[in-house]
Amino acid sequence: MRNIITLLILFSAIFLFSAHADDFEDFEQAAATVASNYNRAVDSRGTRFETSYKQHVTNMCELAKKVQRSIDRLKLGGDLDLVWISEEIRQIYNENNKDFKSGQNKMKRMVGRSEDPSTLFRILAADMKTLKTMRFTTDNGGSIKNTLMGRRRLLAYDRILKFFIKYQSTYRKAKDDDDSFRKLFDKRMTVLKNLAASLDSDLRRKNPNSAMNVKLAEETSIMLKNFEELYKSQKKKNTYTVKRAGSSTTVNALASEMHFAHQNIRKFLIELNNAGIETDSLTETPENAGTENGKDADSPEARYGKMSPDELAAELNRRRKEIYRSNTSMDGFDRDVLSEYLATLSREQKRDYNKYLREYREAGYKNNQATRSAILQLHTRLISEKNTMTSKEMTEALMRLDKIKKKENKELDILD
Repeated sequence: MRNIITLLILFSAIFLFSAHADDFEDFEQAAATVASNYNRAVDSRGTRFETSYKQHVTNMCELAKKVQRSIDRLKLGGDLDLVWISEEIRQIYNENNKDFKSGQNKMKRMVGRSEDPSTLFRILAADMKTLKTMRFTTDNGGSIKNTLMGRRRLLAYDRILKFFIKYQSTYRKAKDDDDSFRKLFDKRMTVLKNLAASLDSDLRRKNPNSAMNVKLAEETSIMLKNFEELYKSQKKKNTYTVKRAGSSTTVNALASEMHFAHQNIRKFLIELNNAGIETDSLTETPENAGTENGKDADSPEARYGKMSPDELAAELNRRRKEIYRSNTSMDGFDRDVLSEYLATLSREQKRDYNKYLREYREAGYKNNQATRSAILQLHTRLISEKNTMTSKEMTEALMRLDKIKKKENKELDILD
């Protein structure tokens, strides 16, 4: 009977770790899980792994809708369409995960979807990183750093411009079976043109006396027009001369003109940034935006020193649960997540983890399975038993976690 109870605790543990995280953090974890396990899921038809993976995909798509509501409310940019990307990934997976008859394959080609979602996964990861640098959260309806609220359209334009430069060559060389990527690229270029027109108009209206040598809408149009001609010439396999109405040019000339327009735009954006130009209303600014989620500015030592042993235990337990939930491997444990989880443990608890790990390995478990099982066993024990760590040990663990978080934020803080 005791063994049965133990097994029930272990198998239900995943559903007990319901520590709160905002929808964006949950989406980030869900998307990472879907991406890292995609290839195995495609090759696991008819298995329980496939069933579990489909649940993760559904969860990702549902969370995308929640996160998108905050993005749209804050007007962060039409390029950040997490719902479209997530749903497209789901459709690609559904099509790759079943045997299609010839007629269905024909329909699939007519729909125009990528065979492989790897490019979409990379773009989605970059979008999430962008949101993290903005300190985006969905809590209380959504917020970003207060200092960025007045520059949302400029940031969106700059973001899509960088996307264009990074992926324009990929777009021109993409195979016919990468239609999802091309659709996404085209959508973002439409947003870029619309942003250029609105920013151009507003900047000149608000700064009538300034000498603006660069017309943003015009340079954007020139850049994209030459890109489109480059793409068409490549499709026709014209390697040098390109026909134009009443004249001709070369692909080198088109590329030169495209990059020259880009240089003009980049110079202009740098000037705007140096001048501190703002383009957007601050009416949506949350009261606590730009402050560490409204927390006081006490040092970690002072903050934790004011907490009772029960409060320290509650805080450490909360953060430990969040770390556990962030694991994206469905059959192991991510290396970075494992390192962060071990940082929450006392020396004695680490010895217990190593003992469990050794026992699972001796029982024939593979390394990733042994790690996952050892962490699960330890974590289940820690959340069900009374805390045994001293206040000093808990404070040291929390400060280790703060140090890890500070390092992550420093790496992301590229917009300051």
